[in-house]
Amino acid sequence: MFSPRDIDLQDVDWSKLSANVMSHILRSHCAKLWGSILSSGLFALTEVNNWSIRHPYKSAGALLLISAFENPAMLLTLLQLTGTTMSLCFLPVRLIIWHLGFGSRGVEKGSFASRYQSRHYGGNVPRGSGFAKLQSYGATMPTVTSTLVSLLSYAGAVIVLGREWGWWLQ
Repeated sequence: MFSPRDIDLQDVDWSKLSANVMSHILRSHCAKLWGSILSSGLFALTEVNNWSIRHPYKSAGALLLISAFENPAMLLTLLQLTGTTMSLCFLPVRLIIWHLGFGSRGVEKGSFASRYQSRHYGGNVPRGSGFAKLQSYGATMPTVTSTLVSLLSYAGAVIVLGREWGWWLQ
């Protein structure tokens, strides 16, 4: 049997002990919170999937509306088989142009494109130059986000309708 006199607490580093206890409590609560968030998200996705099974045409219509709202020009392009292929082929090009700094509002501040422009052209970009063409593409192309949302919405509509029409197993 131990008595209170047998326990030596003089060598205990109380700051480390309290830090370890707090760390354990925080990890435990964060894990529970993350588990709740993940569980709620999975529940919501399951419910959306079940609703899309019960109402395939409504869900496909909603996805097509989201896609058309995000990128109206793509609605006409993706309705053509060659347009779909071309749109998918040009997605990496759009990403590269955007990443270089050619945005919908012109050359992005602090980007590679702005540094190149200041070193080679200053404020006067020659008409018809490669830089001018990239500026034009960047200003007229849909944003990367809207393009991705649009493509994913169309893909979702194809998946929902394909499931309804028996293109693959349910």
